[in-house]
Amino acid sequence: MIVWHCYRLFFVLLTPFLWIHVRLRKCKGREDRERFQERFGRTKKTRPDGTLLWTHAASVGEAFSALTLLEHLLIKTPVWESVLITTTTLSSAKLVQERLKMHPVLSKKCFHQFVPFDHPFWIKRFLNKWHPDLALFLESEIWPTLLFKLQNCNISVILVNARLSQKSFLRWKHVPKRTRDKLLQCFSAIFVQSAEDAALFEALGAKTVVPFGNLKYAASPLPVSEKTLRALQEKTSERFLWVAASTHPGEEEIILCAHKELKTYFPTLLTIIAPRHPQRATDILHLCQEQGMHATQHSLRASPEPWHDVYIADTFGELGVFYQLSDIIFIGGSFVPVGGHNLVEPAQLRCAIFHGPYMSNFKEMTALFHQHAAAVQVNNAAEIVSFVKDLLENPDRCTALQSAAKDLVASQCNALEVFDRVAKPYLKSLRIKAIPL
Repeated sequence: MIVWHCYRLFFVLLTPFLWIHVRLRKCKGREDRERFQERFGRTKKTRPDGTLLWTHAASVGEAFSALTLLEHLLIKTPVWESVLITTTTLSSAKLVQERLKMHPVLSKKCFHQFVPFDHPFWIKRFLNKWHPDLALFLESEIWPTLLFKLQNCNISVILVNARLSQKSFLRWKHVPKRTRDKLLQCFSAIFVQSAEDAALFEALGAKTVVPFGNLKYAASPLPVSEKTLRALQEKTSERFLWVAASTHPGEEEIILCAHKELKTYFPTLLTIIAPRHPQRATDILHLCQEQGMHATQHSLRASPEPWHDVYIADTFGELGVFYQLSDIIFIGGSFVPVGGHNLVEPAQLRCAIFHGPYMSNFKEMTALFHQHAAAVQVNNAAEIVSFVKDLLENPDRCTALQSAAKDLVASQCNALEVFDRVAKPYLKSLRIKAIPL
C-alpha cells in the first residue's frame, strides 16, 4: 500500500496550499464566506440524535440525482431520522438549499454541509463529528482517504448512479491492482447506470456491481416560477428566441457568432445565455459589448427589451423558467472538452435539444437520444445557424424533436423502481437497523 501512504503524505504536505487555495476562492466568490471552514471538516452545526444517512453529491448534476433518490428513500423508509447532504461546489450547495426549502419531506430531515478535502486529519474530524450510519455516494465519488476511514469506522458505503468513462477507466488501470482492489472493496455495492459501466467497474476489480439505470431520468422536472415565466413571456411574445444553457468559457464566443448570423434572418431574435456558473455573467456581458451587442442580466431583474440582443440568465434555480420560455435549447459544456450536461432536464419540459461534439459525461444518454431522434449534434457556429434557422422556419420539425425528447424521458424513468428491487438484498446484508426489510 505504498501508493496509499504516498497519497496521504501528499495531502498532508499540501495543507498550507489548500488553506491558501480556499481563501483565494473565497475572495473570488467561489466559496461560501460564512461556511468555508467546512472544507476543513469544521462546522457550527451539531449532529442530530438518532440514525443519520449521509449522501454525498459533488456538483449540480449529482445533487439533482441525490435529491431524487432521497425523496424516494425517505418516503419508503421514513425511519431515517436525519439526512446529511454534502456537496463540493457553491452552485450545488445553493441548489440543495433552495430545493430543501421547497420540499415538505426533505426540509424536515435534511441539512447541508460542504464536504472536506480528502485530507486525513480533516476527514477524521468530519467523521468524528457526524459518524453516519450509512453513506450513499453519487456517480463517481471515489476518494481514498475518505473511503478507507469509513471502512475503518465500519460505516457501509454504497456508490449509486455510478458511471465510469473510458478515460477514467484507463487512469484507474495505472493504479496498482492491490491498491485498486482494496479501494473498491470499501463499497458494499455499486449501482451503475449501464451495462457498459458495470463491465468497466468489474474490469477494475469491483465485486458487487449492479446495473439499475440512470437516476437523472427519474428526477422531477425543474421548478418553474409561473410569475417569472409570465413576465418574460409578455416581454418576448413577439420575438424569435433560443437558449444556450449551462455554457462554459469558450462557448459564448461561438454562441454570439451564431447570433450575429441568425439575426440577418430574424431581426427580432433574442439569444438567452444561461452560464453554468452564474458569477461569469459580467464576463459574458463584456463579450457582448466587445461585439457591439446589447445585453442585460436576469439577476438585476431587468427585462429583455426590444433592443437587447442577449439576455443573460445568471440566477440559481431558474433554468426551468427558460426551458419553458423557449422551444429550442443548446446544451453547453459540449463545445469545449467539459463533457456536456444533462439532456433530461430540457426533455422533461418538452424542448428541442441540440449540443456540441463533447458529450463524454453523458455518452450513453446522448446515444439513446440520438437513437430516438430526440437530440441533434452540431459542430460549429455555422451548424448552429443552420439548425436553429431550420427549426424557427419549420415549426413542425421543432415539434417533432420536442415530442421525441419528451416521450423518450417518459419511457426511461423506472430507475427508482429498479433500485427498490435490486437494493433490498444488499441493504439487508448490511444489517442496517434503520431500514425495515
